Amino acid sequence: MGNEPTKFELALESQRAKIISLRKENMTDKLPVKTVSKLIDLRNLLDSISQISWSFSVLNKQHPIADLTESEAFEIIEEYKKLIKNVKDIVAKI
Repeated sequence: MGNEPTKFELALESQRAKIISLRKENMTDKLPVKTVSKLIDLRNLLDSISQISWSFSVLNKQHPIADLTESEAFEIIEEYKKLIKNVKDIVAKI
């Protein structure tokens, strides 16, 4: 009675078995190098956009519009323009 696996342990073992089975299937059915390379390139572009979005978020949190002076607002506008240019450059690569 004390050695019987719990429902959680049984479910976990079932998931492990499924993962192992899927890995074995995928080992014989690999993607072509060209496809993997394209996936990596697209992921890198999306990651770059994500980083720009993060920069935008940090900029906004550190410099709320209501707290900006006019000169600070102009500085933020220039930073926004740089971020937008970076996104345009990334989109142009697609």
